[in-house]
Amino acid sequence: MDNNSTTLQGSLLLLTQIELVAPTTVAGTLYGIGFTLFCLYAHALVPRFQDKDRKRQAKFMLGYTSVIMLCGTYNLVINAWITQDAYIKHDDYPGGPYLYVLSTTQSQPALAVALSCQVLILIMTSAIQIWRVWVIWSATRYANLVIVLPSLCFLTFTALTFRTIILEIKLPVAEVMVADHTTSIVEFAFQGATTLLCTALISAYLVSQHWRQRKLIGEANGSAGYMKIVAILIESYALESAWLLIVAIISSHPESSFFGENSLYIEIIAYLLVQYRVTSDIQSPGIHSRGSSPSPTLVGRQNPSTAMQQSQWGSGGRAPRTSSSHHSPTFKFLAIDLGEMTTMQLCGGKDRLKTL
Repeated sequence: MDNNSTTLQGSLLLLTQIELVAPTTVAGTLYGIGFTLFCLYAHALVPRFQDKDRKRQAKFMLGYTSVIMLCGTYNLVINAWITQDAYIKHDDYPGGPYLYVLSTTQSQPALAVALSCQVLILIMTSAIQIWRVWVIWSATRYANLVIVLPSLCFLTFTALTFRTIILEIKLPVAEVMVADHTTSIVEFAFQGATTLLCTALISAYLVSQHWRQRKLIGEANGSAGYMKIVAILIESYALESAWLLIVAIISSHPESSFFGENSLYIEIIAYLLVQYRVTSDIQSPGIHSRGSSPSPTLVGRQNPSTAMQQSQWGSGGRAPRTSSSHHSPTFKFLAIDLGEMTTMQLCGGKDRLKTL
C-alpha cells in the first residue's frame, strides 16, 4: 500500500483525486439540482393534464424529459458503482484506482450502456434546440435556411461523439485519450456552437419581433414578453456554454477531467431550466395560455370573431392570422411555450406559429 502511494505523484495523483470526487460528490450534487428542476417542471405540467387540448403535448414532453432523466440517473449510478469498486476493492492496483478504471473499461458492459446513455442525452438536448429554432422561424420563409448551420454543427458533433464511443469500446481508454485529444476538443467546440447558434437565432428573431411590435403598437401590448424569453434562453444556456468553453480551453490539463466528467449534468440542468422557467411563467398570473382567461395586457380587446378563432386554434385548428391591433404576438409565443412548441408538429400536426 505504501509502495503504491509513492507512485501517485503529479498528474496521476491529481487525476486519481478528481476521479474520486467528480463522478460521486460533484455529480451527485449536480444531479440533485437537475432532479429538483425535473420535479418542479413535472408539477408545472400538472394543470395541462386537465386540459384536453394540451394533454397529449404535456404527456409527450414529460415522457421526453423523463427519458433524459432516466439516462442521467443510470449514468450517475454506474459511475458511483465503478468508483466504489476501484477505490475500495482495487485500491492496490498498480498505478492506483484511476488507472484501474481506465484498464477495465472494455470489460464492463454496464459502462458501455452508460456511454450510450450519455450520447442519447447529448443528442436529445441538442436536437430539441434545433427544433425550437425551426418552429419559431417557420413563421417566415427562412425556416429551412436558418437551421442549416446549427444542423451541420449538430451532425458533426454527433458523428464525432459516436466515433469516440466506438474507439473507447474497441481500444483502451488511455490510448483513446492520447490519440483522440484533438478530436475531443473539436467535439466540444461543435457542441457549444450548436447551443450558441440556436440561442442566437431564436433571440435574433424574438428581438426583431419585439422592436417591430414596440414600433407598431407600443410596449403596453405585451412586446416586452419577447425579451423575457430571450433572457430565459441566454441565462439558462450561459452555464452550459461557459462549462464547455472551459473544457475546451483546459483540455490538455488534468483538471479538464473534472469538467468533462460532469458536463452531462450541466446539459440536463440547462435543458430543464428552459423547460421549467417557460412553463412556470406561463402558469403565473398575467400571462395568458390556451384554455385560460385572456389577459388584456397581452391580447388587448377581442371581438367575438377573434375569440371564436382562438377557440378553434386551441382545439387543434390552425392559428389564425390576426391584426396586430387585436392580438399580441407575445400571446402566441407564450401560449405555446418551449415545451409545447417542440411537439406541435409531432402531436398536433396542424398547429403552426404564424406571422402577424
